[in-house]
Amino acid sequence: MTPGPRLIGALLVVAVLAAVISPILALAGLLALALFSIADALRLRGDLDVDVAMPSRLVRGASYDFVVEPKGIDALSRRCRVRQAMPPGVLITPSEAGGSLHASVTASRRGRVQFPPAAVRLDGPLHLMRRTWSYPNDQIVAVIPDVPAATRLARASRQRESVGQVGFTRGAIGLGTDFESVREYVEDDDFRRINWSATLRAGHPMTNEYRQDQDRQILCVVDCGRLMGAPVAGRSRLDAAVDAALAVAAVADAVGDRCGLVAFDDQIRQNLFPRRAGARAFLAAVSDLDVNYVQSQYDLVFTELAHRKRSLLVLFTDLFDEAAGSALLEALPVLTRRHAVLIASCFDDDLGQLAAAEATTAQEAYAAVVALGLIDAQTMLTMSLRRAGAETLALGPDDLSEGCVRRYLQMKARARL
Repeated sequence: MTPGPRLIGALLVVAVLAAVISPILALAGLLALALFSIADALRLRGDLDVDVAMPSRLVRGASYDFVVEPKGIDALSRRCRVRQAMPPGVLITPSEAGGSLHASVTASRRGRVQFPPAAVRLDGPLHLMRRTWSYPNDQIVAVIPDVPAATRLARASRQRESVGQVGFTRGAIGLGTDFESVREYVEDDDFRRINWSATLRAGHPMTNEYRQDQDRQILCVVDCGRLMGAPVAGRSRLDAAVDAALAVAAVADAVGDRCGLVAFDDQIRQNLFPRRAGARAFLAAVSDLDVNYVQSQYDLVFTELAHRKRSLLVLFTDLFDEAAGSALLEALPVLTRRHAVLIASCFDDDLGQLAAAEATTAQEAYAAVVALGLIDAQTMLTMSLRRAGAETLALGPDDLSEGCVRRYLQMKARARL
């Protein structure tokens, strides 16, 4: 129980009366205030309860209804204020209201969230006294990646596959990699299949027969090192990467490919081997990934992946740090000798705007120079990665998922994987 603003104001008036007019009159006023305050406090006796209505699972970036409803004080609702504190990475709008709180809750990062206690403040009928109740919320809410966006991309890819086009040209599925037999060469056979040893022995052209590949293997390699904790457009780079990786996995399910996951920093954190119809397991594996503020060891994970079956490796990492970029460039040839590699990263639109803005002060000029230097360093690194045999993709976080899916399907159409 605490004094309300009216009681504090009244006490100040009594103090002025005591100093200026009459101490006796001030004492009478003080006695009256005490009686009224006691009466006001008696109306605040008892306990209140609240109902909290919120989903048990949130999709990162989506908005949901959030309600805190006090119970048992309908007649006093005008004197009631409800407030819900916001946990890190969660926006509640509005966070305070009179009577009951009807708000919208949006999570900007994945993980498990414990909401702080909700507070209910009630003023007495005379607004002289007030009381505050605190109600802990024991519910732990899981914030998962952007599943609806991944589902939409998968549905669109399935529909386009069914009619033979996706806005992507569908080419040959590939030559196949599993040897089956040797037969005589016939017209229109691919010359790359000619078995020269058998041709020499038989005296006429012979060709290798392979079992036709009907699907492909995709491996999403997600960097969880320190650089992926940098914010971009209201989320971390890791959150943008996880959303894009989930979209790739969902589309792989839709088109019949196998998809797996490797998450790493200075060690391998998740290792989900490629499988068909594995999007649900993929979601469970990526939902709890978090940034670890250590230097990522590319050589460690690349050495482990070098001997696996040929796949499309989609590496989600950050390319702005010069030291990390050099380590990536040194380790990359281990992968490109066997796998098709796509390196996907987030481009910060704010950085481009900073570099392109007209500088009117020395501080703005310095900021533009730094931004241009970072962009030039990324461009040089990108060119080096391409020369080393990898394809690269740098898009804003809102476009990264669709861009990765598009590039994956284009590489599949070109029989790159």
